[in-house]
Amino acid sequence: PTTFLPPLGRLSSLPVEALIHALDTLSAYYWPLPLPNKTDHAIHDVSVPDSGYASAEEEEEVDSDSDNEEGREDPFERAHAFRWLTTLLARADDPIVLELAGVLLERLAATPDSQPTECAVTRVFNFSNGVKVEMNDEPVTATDHTSVGLQSWASSIHLSERMCADPETYNLRGRILELGAGTGLVSIAAAKISNAELIVATDFHPDVLANLQVNVDANKCDVQVEKLDWAAPPYGDTPFDAPFDVILAADCIYHVDHARWIRGVVEKLLAKDGTFWMMFALRSIGRHEGLADIVDEVFNANATDGLVVHQRLDVQRTQGIGRPDEGGYRLLQIRW
Repeated sequence: PTTFLPPLGRLSSLPVEALIHALDTLSAYYWPLPLPNKTDHAIHDVSVPDSGYASAEEEEEVDSDSDNEEGREDPFERAHAFRWLTTLLARADDPIVLELAGVLLERLAATPDSQPTECAVTRVFNFSNGVKVEMNDEPVTATDHTSVGLQSWASSIHLSERMCADPETYNLRGRILELGAGTGLVSIAAAKISNAELIVATDFHPDVLANLQVNVDANKCDVQVEKLDWAAPPYGDTPFDAPFDVILAADCIYHVDHARWIRGVVEKLLAKDGTFWMMFALRSIGRHEGLADIVDEVFNANATDGLVVHQRLDVQRTQGIGRPDEGGYRLLQIRW
């Protein structure tokens, strides 16, 4: 790491591609033999982080495993890598860089032989009331920085668990819409605990939509997968031509525009007696640190007309679930 990682003083000036390449190289150095694995992941399981990590093909060759063995065991090298990742997390503002650096830091902090996840990973989530959901998390690579929905994020895990533990509170009925469904964890969990008339899981990225359909099929649940662009929603097309009784969203906001677009979609598609449940991470470092304030501003907690925040609940971070930059999670219940 002391030879191939960029100097700490240059991190802020490097392009995203260079940072992701450095993370790929670091991953290949410490975990050179990626093996597919299947994890049985209970909501309270503290042994497995919620997001996988996959490295892209290396543009530079990394020395063989035998040549690097001494370096990997060198405490000075590991300390340098740990310090480099910690500094990167404090300075980076790209969500993919934060995702990859966070997962590598957790693995590096665990044990030298942590199981690698540089490939597609199947995880089985065991929620309350016997609800079991099997998810496929696909790799995120340096070639496309918009496909964060290929991974299961902590907010979706927490929201799914809360729904399964207390279905009556979430009143999953009628027509249900999920925004930014990603891997589909929330929609699939909702399908397993409700008798909803229709559940529509939406996202934008084509690779995310393909993986979302794979997960829906694997869980044999009645969830409809649809593309939805928040900036230009096709309100005249089925199924977006009628209001929804429940709208769900987990960890969908990384920019002020996202919050505004989502509010616009909810204003158009939420039934007058409907409920919008939104959960997002409270990030303590990086540019995304202030996003919770943006959400509070866009969905005005003090409003008395229009869309109103009826309930606001902060949830503590659970050990083993979430990334290092996530200090906790906030759940909002929003209604007319």
